[in-house]
Amino acid sequence: MSYLLRILLGLAVLGAGLDAFILLRRRPPISDSDMATAAEVLAESRRPGDVVVVSPLFSMRELAAFRAEVVSPAIPSPETLASRRVLLVDRTDVRTRMPGTPTKRLPIASALELSTYEPSGSSTIVVFDLIADLQKARMSVVRDGHETACVQPRSEGGLGCAPEPEWLYLAPRSLELDGRTVSCVWAHPTTNGVIRIELPAIPAPPTGRKLVLELEGGLTDEAATTPDGASVDATVSQGQARLGAILVPNARGIRRASIPISGDVPARIEVTTARDGRRHFCLNVRIAEGPG
Repeated sequence: MSYLLRILLGLAVLGAGLDAFILLRRRPPISDSDMATAAEVLAESRRPGDVVVVSPLFSMRELAAFRAEVVSPAIPSPETLASRRVLLVDRTDVRTRMPGTPTKRLPIASALELSTYEPSGSSTIVVFDLIADLQKARMSVVRDGHETACVQPRSEGGLGCAPEPEWLYLAPRSLELDGRTVSCVWAHPTTNGVIRIELPAIPAPPTGRKLVLELEGGLTDEAATTPDGASVDATVSQGQARLGAILVPNARGIRRASIPISGDVPARIEVTTARDGRRHFCLNVRIAEGPG
């Protein structure tokens, strides 16, 4: 190694060490009263959907002031910064390095401030995908006023609904729909019963954004050739409100619907048919948050 290169490497190591020393050396503690004021200002400023970030230099004692708030020292992802307003409770002596420039800095007491970062874009993000998040969904079979939860592990994967027939189960599949192989979730309907799939509640989006449930489903190409096969109905509800549906006839093809939903309320999909003979039905569900 050349003499000059050794000098340059040494300077780099020295610089990194100085940065670490400056960052990690003990900072004057923030008083309990100032931290309490910061928590009050945060509570007054926060809106639904906001992401709250706090300085990583706060001690556990200082963080205790935010016990009623969900806060994190982690820098949000680019997707979050593009779609969420971010509130940063920070020290003024050593500011946290955040991407972008705050639209507002509000002083709090003598050593703290609240910085506001508005969303950097108007992107649409997927916040729930039934295949990827299948473990968060719950399926049951409702028949004659009785509900059977699908919780029995299957050797082939997924969850069965015993004592219901073995062809009623919750599992991802790869099936031929409309002339191509599609990844979807098996949701075979049953005569005189309802296949109910409960989805988790999605947090309400911030002002100016909305949640939309994208529902698609179809019969396998083989099932669609069944003579006199019954249609399949898949409806979306929240609480007592029926929000939308797709009606799948006895034919090839994938039916789709975009259905606005509310945040903080679980959504429910119910699949029914008049006759369940060879109703090999598969569906996909995504919930997206976007401008609106």
